[in-house]
Amino acid sequence: MLSLLLVSGLLWLAVVHWQTQQALRWWFEQRQRWLCREAEQVRNGLLQETFVMRRRLELSLDEDGVQHWIEQMKYLDGHLVQLSDNLAPPYGEVSLLLAIRDWAKRFEAIATEGAQQAIALTLPDFWHSEPLIRSQILLTALDQLLHLVATQNNADAEMPISIELRNRQHWGELVVQIHYASIEAAQKAGRSPDLKYLPRTFQVLASGCCFHRQQQQTVSWCFRWRYAHDKV
Repeated sequence: MLSLLLVSGLLWLAVVHWQTQQALRWWFEQRQRWLCREAEQVRNGLLQETFVMRRRLELSLDEDGVQHWIEQMKYLDGHLVQLSDNLAPPYGEVSLLLAIRDWAKRFEAIATEGAQQAIALTLPDFWHSEPLIRSQILLTALDQLLHLVATQNNADAEMPISIELRNRQHWGELVVQIHYASIEAAQKAGRSPDLKYLPRTFQVLASGCCFHRQQQQTVSWCFRWRYAHDKV
């Protein structure tokens, strides 16, 4: 009788865990779809309209004050591009390689306001097609990780970062190595409470695993996921 109750309890916990996992995936997918729609509206609506307005100003007016308005339009146009890219990173539905390269450029551009965040990318020449939702999960995890790391880092300290995408037969692997100024800084970063939920979140949403390890002044974060005959 006790064994039956124990088995029933374990089965119930397994069902609850599965339902929670499915609910979180559904929530993330719905959120990403909304963000993609918002980004497309910016790209296909506001950006197109501002481009037309700028061209009309350039072609029809030549007063000294016009240049000021043209510069303002360029400024607005740049911010709209940044907004749409933040809502839904481009290329995710086309190629994970292109999406990572584009994300790295935008991250470096933002980081120039503080410490110089040099990112060294090591990407293969070819990568199989990933489901859009998985690409978005990977990019979101990568973005959250490095923005939290950059926030915690001393603004005056250089913090080289290397990112490598690896093919492990039936597994994909994304390795992020962050090089700190000292062993103490690396130890502190590895114990950061802001990042303690990242492995579990990636495990639930991507059906993969995430972990980190420290070696001297370097902290390595590894994201792994199965990409053969699986679904996200």
